[in-house]
Amino acid sequence: MKLKLFHRHYGVHSLQKEIKIKPKFTDVVKFPDDPNADFAIDERAILDNMPAGFLPVKPDKVLLTVGDKYGSTAQRHPINFRHWGKYFDSYSLELCK
Repeated sequence: MKLKLFHRHYGVHSLQKEIKIKPKFTDVVKFPDDPNADFAIDERAILDNMPAGFLPVKPDKVLLTVGDKYGSTAQRHPINFRHWGKYFDSYSLELCK
């Protein structure tokens, strides 16, 4: 799967860097039956397979999103990453196939 790191400033996401990690997207991201529910994400698998120093700040300062060809969806209740919010600048990690 691919990880894309963005910096978000005034709602504009600017790509900083990207990498591929070993786990498959479908092993890390589980789609919910309820379309209003968050994805089930194995955050530990992401962190364990990410190279040291990839994130410029601690994970709890980074938003987590799931992306596809149409855009990305922010996750509201991550365990290790930052909770979604509209009005602040931050880094954002997008999970892609």
